[in-house]
Amino acid sequence: MDKVVELEGSRSLEGMIDIATEHHQAGRLEDAAILYRRVLDEKPRHVDANHLLGVIAYQQDRFDTAVELIGKALPDRPASDPIRVNLGRALIGAGRLSEGAEALWSGGYYDEAEEACREAIARTPEDHLLYILLSRILMDDDRPREAETVIYQAFRRVPERDASAGNDTLDLSEYNSATKAFTYSIDIVGTCNLRCPSCPVGNLSDIERPKGFMDVGLFEEIVKKIKSECQNETPNLWLFNWGEPFLHPKLAEIIRIAKAHALPVMLSSNMTTKLDFKEVIRAEPETIKISLSGMTQEVYGKTHARGNIETVKENMRKLRRYIDEFDAKTVVYVSYHMYRHNICDYGDAVVFANSLNFDLLPIVAFFQPLEKMVELVENELSDVDKTLVDLLIEHPLVGVIMSKRIADPAQDCGLRSNAMAINHDGSVALCCGVYQPANMLGVKFTDLPHQELQALKYEHDFCKTCYKSHLSWLPIPPHQPEQNGVTHERQKENLYRKFRQSRGQE
Repeated sequence: MDKVVELEGSRSLEGMIDIATEHHQAGRLEDAAILYRRVLDEKPRHVDANHLLGVIAYQQDRFDTAVELIGKALPDRPASDPIRVNLGRALIGAGRLSEGAEALWSGGYYDEAEEACREAIARTPEDHLLYILLSRILMDDDRPREAETVIYQAFRRVPERDASAGNDTLDLSEYNSATKAFTYSIDIVGTCNLRCPSCPVGNLSDIERPKGFMDVGLFEEIVKKIKSECQNETPNLWLFNWGEPFLHPKLAEIIRIAKAHALPVMLSSNMTTKLDFKEVIRAEPETIKISLSGMTQEVYGKTHARGNIETVKENMRKLRRYIDEFDAKTVVYVSYHMYRHNICDYGDAVVFANSLNFDLLPIVAFFQPLEKMVELVENELSDVDKTLVDLLIEHPLVGVIMSKRIADPAQDCGLRSNAMAINHDGSVALCCGVYQPANMLGVKFTDLPHQELQALKYEHDFCKTCYKSHLSWLPIPPHQPEQNGVTHERQKENLYRKFRQSRGQE
């Protein structure tokens, strides 16, 4: 301990850590522990001292102490940091298998994480969160079919909700005076120029649907009816659903009509059209959302099929130029669709969006439409669709499991109670999530009053199928109680952080 005495006067914390590490590596654990503790006397939150003193506790089988000490060193550390791995091993030593598996998974130690998770499942086979965690471990380890098997096991283990508890009848009295907080999604264009595999225009391209542009006169009739039926609240007006609104040659005129009736306009675009949208910006829509899934053609083209990323970039620059030229109040934000293959481009997307003074909001990509989701729930997806699902950061069935487990079945589905989808020919869809002709209501929006249109939704067979498949848009509590020390929200948080950090984005 001569070096300990030598350092006593100078109080060089980093020097003490260096000497302590020498003792530690040489197996002189007690000598190393004395120095680590001395550092902590000076600086209680010192990362290395807490971590390495915790490692010594782990080596001495004092697992609870190891967890406490290593845990103090963990906050804000990268997912791949050895501290996280050592914490995982300490947690497993303390018998906290699920938490240990989660930490090891987050650190990229998939074999150890899988072993701990499977042991935890053997002990508590009813805990569906453990199956979700195991599926995430297997997906990250490039074993998607095994992950798929596990996630279906979790789905089957969650008890079925009482179907009679669902709100499958419409109380029309709620709609007699106004449609509060209501969203109208109007597809002014009956198709899209891209064929994205996660969208029905791409994955159900063999379905025969009417295509074309909404007539301007029809649009004005629809807007007038909306205004007459929504007197107490200003509804949301989205000029898109499955179509690309910037393909419409009279988009600017349509925006002006909506604004003349005091309806705020939101557009969503892939920004791959050749339309000179100067007049669109002059009409000043309230919001434009740009969908993006990469910054290089190789990455972007995989999930925005037929799109050209250079066209997107040029149109985004043009958009900024016109907003500045007309001093428009239009808010533009970029919705970056996060897949497993495109996190590498995320940082560049942030930089590019910020250079144009556009916000970038990452969103975890999901699988559409509802008809495909029913196939997924029933485990009837084609191999082509499974290839797309393998690109998703999160298997779609995870969200279904959480809905099946904790969503409030007494609540109504928001997609039918608070929204209406109108096709380019004026016909009404069951909701904004369906695509196939069988799931249209078979009537024009202008032919029936609001209450009767709503009632048709509640009578539709597919609405019942959707509800029984646990796909209805029901409120899910944001915070769930821990189950064996792990929450779904924390797993998700670790998942997204892990992806960003592993690719140098944080």
